[in-house]
Formats: sequence, C-alpha cells, structure tokens
Amino acid sequence: MAGDNCPQFSALLREARREAGLTQEKLAERAGISERAISDLERGINRAPRRDTLDLLVRALDLPTGQRQRWEFARRALAHRGVTEAVAAVSRPLAIATAPLFGRERELGILGRLLAEAVAGSGRPVLISGEAGIGKTALADDLARRAVESGALVLVGHCYDLTMTPPYGPWLEISEQYHAGGGRPVVPDVLRRGTGIGDLTRQGALFDIARAFFTAVTRRTPAVLILEDLHWADPASLDLLRYLARQMQHEPILIVGTYRSDEVTAQHPLSPLLPALVREAGAERIELRHLGSDDVRELVDGRYGLPAPDASRLAAYVIDRTEGNPLYIREVLRTLEEESLLRLDVGRWSLAELDRAVVPTLIQQVIAGRAARLSQEARDLLSVAAVIGQYVPIELWRTVTDVSEDELLGTVDLAVAAKFMDVTSDGRAARFVHALVREALYEQVVPTRRRRWHRLVGEQLIAERPLDADAVAYHFQQAGDERAVDWLVQAGERANRTYAWQTAGQRFTAAAKLMEHDSTRARDRGWLLYRVGRMLRLSRPSAGVEYLQEAEHVGQTIGDPVLAAYALADRGLTRCWGGEPLRGVEELAAGVAALDRLPADHLSREPSIAVWIADSLRSNGQPVPEEVGQPDSSASRNVRRSTLGLWMVLVGRHAEGIEMVEACRDELGTRTQLTEAEAGLFADAYFGLGIGYAELGRSEDAKRAFSSARETYRGYDHHDLVGTVTLQQLWLVSYTHLRA
Repeated sequence: MAGDNCPQFSALLREARREAGLTQEKLAERAGISERAISDLERGINRAPRRDTLDLLVRALDLPTGQRQRWEFARRALAHRGVTEAVAAVSRPLAIATAPLFGRERELGILGRLLAEAVAGSGRPVLISGEAGIGKTALADDLARRAVESGALVLVGHCYDLTMTPPYGPWLEISEQYHAGGGRPVVPDVLRRGTGIGDLTRQGALFDIARAFFTAVTRRTPAVLILEDLHWADPASLDLLRYLARQMQHEPILIVGTYRSDEVTAQHPLSPLLPALVREAGAERIELRHLGSDDVRELVDGRYGLPAPDASRLAAYVIDRTEGNPLYIREVLRTLEEESLLRLDVGRWSLAELDRAVVPTLIQQVIAGRAARLSQEARDLLSVAAVIGQYVPIELWRTVTDVSEDELLGTVDLAVAAKFMDVTSDGRAARFVHALVREALYEQVVPTRRRRWHRLVGEQLIAERPLDADAVAYHFQQAGDERAVDWLVQAGERANRTYAWQTAGQRFTAAAKLMEHDSTRARDRGWLLYRVGRMLRLSRPSAGVEYLQEAEHVGQTIGDPVLAAYALADRGLTRCWGGEPLRGVEELAAGVAALDRLPADHLSREPSIAVWIADSLRSNGQPVPEEVGQPDSSASRNVRRSTLGLWMVLVGRHAEGIEMVEACRDELGTRTQLTEAEAGLFADAYFGLGIGYAELGRSEDAKRAFSSARETYRGYDHHDLVGTVTLQQLWLVSYTHLRA
C-alpha cells in the first residue's frame, strides 16, 4: 500500500518494481543504492528522493520517457508536501498517527471518496467495525490525517469500557477539544461538561442546539467528527448521533463511528441504530477483516527488507500467532525487535532462529512481557492508572498514589516510550493507546488490591469539579463500597435530567440490585424498580412488566399502598403497549380502582412521586407540587383515569372509554395551569376522544381531538406518542375511506 507521506510516489515505485519482477534487494543491487532506501521509499518514510536517486531508479527499471516525467511530477509533489506538513505540524489540533497501513486499500479508497464528498458539502455517516485490534482506530487516524491535510477540522470523542460513561460523554469530549477561533463559533454552555445541560426542559432543545452549533462550525470549515468505540457509548450519545446524522446530510461534515462488531448483540443499544443510520442517513458501513498472508508478507517486506527465505519464515510465524489481527501483528513484531530476534545492523535487518523465541499468542501476554521490563514502581503506578480508567488525569493519578510529581512523570515517560500510553496535548492527562492495553494491565492487579484502589479513586473523585457521579458510582461499585448505592441513584437522576433514560434505568437497576438484601431500604428499592419499569414501557415492555410486578410485590410486602397501586396500574399500561391490550386494560382498571382508594392528597405529601409517575420533566428534574388549586375530584386526583379511558376505546369499549375521557377533558379544560402528571392525563384524554369520535363517524371532532393530543404530547417532548397519534389518525382515515 502507499506510504502516508506520498501515496502516489510510493505506489509508482512498488508497482514498477513488481512489474519488472524484482525484489527490493534486486532493485537496490541494480540501482546501486541501499535496499533500506528502497524499502523506505515504498513505505513513504523518506521525503522526496533526490533527483540523482530518481535517475538511478528510472535507469534500473528501464522506464520509458513518458513514465519518467510522471515520476518527476510525483517527486516534486512529495517535496512540496514535505514543506507543507512541516508548517502545518505546529498548528494541528491533535496528533495523528502516521504508521503505514497494509491490506486496507479498498477501505482507504472508500474513506477518501466520502471525505471528498463531505468537503464538497454532502456528508454522511461512516461506521467502521471489526473485532478488537483489527485496525479501526488506525483507519480512522489515517482519515483524520488526510482530513487535516484537506483543511478540515478534526475532533475525536471516545467511549470507555470498565467505567460508567456519563450521558453524552463522547460528545462532551469533542466539545472540550474544540477551540473557537478564525471566526468559528463558541461552544454553547449546554454542550460543556459540568455546565447547563440539566437546565434544558426538553431533549429536543439540546439536540437543536447541538445541530445549530455544528452547522455554524461547518459554515466556516468542513469538519470530521470521530466517535471511537461506540459499543461502549451511552444510549443518549447514540440518540444524538442518529439525530445529527439525519439532520446534517447536506452539510460539509463527516461523522465517523468505530465499534467492535463482536460486542454488538441483538439486545445492544447500538444494534437497532446501525440499520437506522443506513436507512435514514445513507451511512457507509466498513467491516474490517483479518489481514491475509499476502498482506502480512507485504508488511514484512516493506518494513524489514529481509532476504526472501527469512521474510517467508517471519511472515509465516506472525500469521500463525496472530491470525492476521493488526494489533497482535504489531505487538509480536515489536517484541521480536526488543528481544533482538529481529535486529538492525549497519542499515540491514536480520532474523534469528524463531524456535527459541517465546512469543505470546495473546495480546495480554505480549503486554505483560513488555511491562515486565519496567521497574516494579513503574508497574505499580501503571496498575493504578488502569484502575482509574482509559483516560487518566495526571493530577488524579498523583493524588491517589501519593507520589511526587517527578516520580509520576518519570513513569509517564516510560509508559509513552513503551507504547502503553499517549499524553494529551495540554499535558494534563494520559490515555492508554488501546483498550486492550488497559485491560491487560488491569487484569494483572490482584482483586483485593484492585478494590482498594477503586475505593481511593472514588473518594478522590468526590472532591473533583465538575463532579462525575457516574465515575464515582462505578469505582465504589467495583470496590464493593456501600456508598455505591447512593451514587448510582445520583448518577441515574443526572441521566434522567438529560433525557438519557436508558442510562438512568441502568443506574437505578444497579442500585436496586445492591439494595436487595437491605431491609432498611426496601421502599427506596421498590420505587427504583417502579421507575425502571416506567422507563421500559415503550422500548422493552416485557421487561418493564417484570420490574413493575416486582415493585408491586415490594409495595404489598412493606405496606406501601401508593407504590403498589401505581405499579399495578402502570403494569397494565405497559402490557397494553407490549401487545397485550385486553389483559393490560383489566390490570390498568384494577390499578385505577386502587388509586381511587388512596387519600386525595397522596401526591402533595410526597412531591417526588408526582414527578416519577409523570410523562414529562421539570427543569433540572426538581420535584413540584402536584396540586395547584385542584378541586376535590377523583378524575383529577387519579392521573391514570384518562389513560384507562384511552385504552378502553382502543380495545373497542367505546362508550365506557369516551365517557371516561370526556369527563377528564371537561374538568382539566377549566384549569389555568396543568401539572406534570395532569399534562399526560389531558393528552391521553384527547387521544382517546380522537379514536372514539372517528369510530362514531364524527370526523371533524376527531380531527380536533387528535390535533390537541399531538400538541399536548409535543409540549412535554413525548415524541413517541406524537408519532403514535399521527399514525393512528392516518390508519383511521384510511380505514374509514375503505369502509365507505
């Protein structure tokens, strides 16, 4: 494959040599220059060759005059690019790896075409997938380098394993990398970590602000956004990716996502997003495969220029132990070099006997072998870094380990030299070069010591600002510390405020599991189970039913009639959404009857419950009083009554349902202000009336009711139900037309 510095010249030389049937060694012999020089030129390591070197190559290859001129143009282009890169290197926003890629010509061609289309103003998403170590990041880095060369702005956001990525984590990382200047806009406060994201009252508002910001950026310069390791992304980040990919197809922006295909199961949040991105935004999918024997042989020839027998022996050895995984290949070759089994002497590489080499077959063993060359002190500090996470703030690392700055920076230097870590451009943090590196080091830490370090990291993070509740919860959870429960709840509340409901559900579920054997927190656990069940009612209704059933059981066991009643009613509602409407209506009716038996002021006694049962959120998710001058009426007190009426209409019990929802509509229509729960009550009433009136042939009344339902649902950002109302109305129009 072409070298990074000038693919054209490298490709010309390699193609001509192969057509002439020459090895690098034979061409070097004919031209009277070193074999290493040929190897470097084909890999793009050398800058532009001197003119006399070009003359020697042309004569040795017996090129015709026309090709001689073409080679001269390529040589000049390479010389010009060398000057350009030297100037640009001091101003690039991020460091881009430039190691040659082998066996990826097709993928590089696709990315080059998509980059050109994006720069021209027609961007679309790119999804690069494959197993760990297959070269996804290397391919993305090559794209980033080419994008920088074309004048585009490149920003990278990472998702991390073994940690709890906060909602919108990779997007917040992108905003931290971004620097306004040159007429580019300033990052809005809501897109900055630890600022005003929780002050938004709608998820749609956050998405609109993100789109407006990136649109403004691309008005000044084309942009490439790279989201690494989407298999670890939080669901809210995936939602934002889908939104931006769909909305920015006609802007000069290329959004690239990488993910491990072997980790994306049918239940994974990324699984349904992949076809959606293809369908809605024309996403290009690139699946990376293992390198073949020919690719590995080309790599060996290009990198070492060994005599043919040794090159064949080394290529076979590498393929046998790596199965063509690029990361494994790189690490095995590096180990052979460090063990002097591959040795550079006087400008030429030589290969020793490999039968005496104990080269590990798994990357963890490779990393362990390289780590063993470091001092015990350095290994201990790297172990703590692996516990902290993929991204390691230097000051946090120093505080937790209580070592001097000089000692820690010395370890950072060793880690960088060993290719374990890179340092951020501002010098404030280090990052493991690959997740597998961190995983290998993490697994080497004895579990008891691991728990201690997790506890210390969690305690230190509590003092950090902005506070990352997800990270604190994760470390206390790994430490087996009982404080994990409250931090999981806090992290869940934070996710809930930012409309990251799947993440919130994950945090609440984890907290509830830790509370399972703590009788003093049974009520807290019951309400967490209820909230998770509510969050799952549309996305995974069967799972939601199970959570709500357990919540009802907890309520009955501890004597909490409020919890038991709402869990029963919402279990019925969730069954309705899950395709069991007849059984669901019966359970919902039983739940409504149980709610009618509760005291009229049960919500005002505990305002938080009013928020949990509602379909909308106040700013910052703060609890609000349920009652604002509300009359003493069971219809207004029971916030599930109109929902029951809606589903009665849907299952054909029109008269009962219409009577119920009309009563709710008439009462709430006199109110000057609706609370959270009442807004859902009001919307459900109009939805039920729209269906009922349509069935009775009252088309104009149905149209007005459907319109009111949509506007009310839209008012509290319930887009699922906005779409459901529209689809139901269209179906009824079609059905009525056919029946007529």
